[in-house]
Amino acid sequence: YTVVYGSTITEQHIEAMISVSVPPNERNAFLSMAEQQPGITRCCHVTGSHSYILSAICSGISELERLISAVQQFGATSSQIVLSTPIERSAGTV
Repeated sequence: YTVVYGSTITEQHIEAMISVSVPPNERNAFLSMAEQQPGITRCCHVTGSHSYILSAICSGISELERLISAVQQFGATSSQIVLSTPIERSAGTV
């Protein structure tokens, strides 16, 4: 278990990474939807087999399932639940 100063994440929260393949003509609608989801903490446009990778913090499995369902409206997803964060750096320490 990693403690990050100033973090509000507790053991009751679930942190996840959600990769999604969004067709180019749906990108604006997808980004609008993602902006409105309070559980999404970061959205990265990436290369590779998916278009975007979302970082999310949810209060439980049902909230994560709801979020994944919302994302799946735009394309195929792949999700990973974060078990721990052994290394975490802020942008200023890179």
